[in-house]
Formats: sequence, structure tokens, C-alpha cells
Amino acid sequence: MDGTANGHQFSTAGGGGFLGGHVQAAAPGISRAIFHVVYQPQSHFWPLQLTETGLFAGLAATLILFAAWWTKERTA
Repeated sequence: MDGTANGHQFSTAGGGGFLGGHVQAAAPGISRAIFHVVYQPQSHFWPLQLTETGLFAGLAATLILFAAWWTKERTA
């Protein structure tokens, strides 16, 4: 058994570990709720972070360039 950030207890059932599984929450107001979680191995952390950063930076650069082009076209 582990706890959530609020101190509520939860337990994993089936699958578990790096392959995923179900988490049954025992938080107040949640009766037998089941959440599906998927865990990634620790070795995947930085490659996933860098990939996500690259995607967001590329999207941001694209949107900034589009906004600059659009502004230039509208004022010309």
C-alpha cells in the first residue's frame, strides 16, 4: 500500500510494475473507483522528457513564425 499526495491509501491490483495495472482508490467520496495507470521504466524518463520538450518547442516556434508572418501580411 502506498499513499497519494493527500495521504489517502491506494493499492495496485493485477499487472502492476512497469507494465501497468489498475489502482483502486480509497479516497473519501470515491467508492471503488479504478484508474488505469501505465508505468515507464526509469531509463525512459529523459528520452521522453527531451522528446516532449522538442515537440513543444517546435510547435511554439512554428506558431511564433506564423504569427509574425500573419502580422506582416496584415499590415503590408
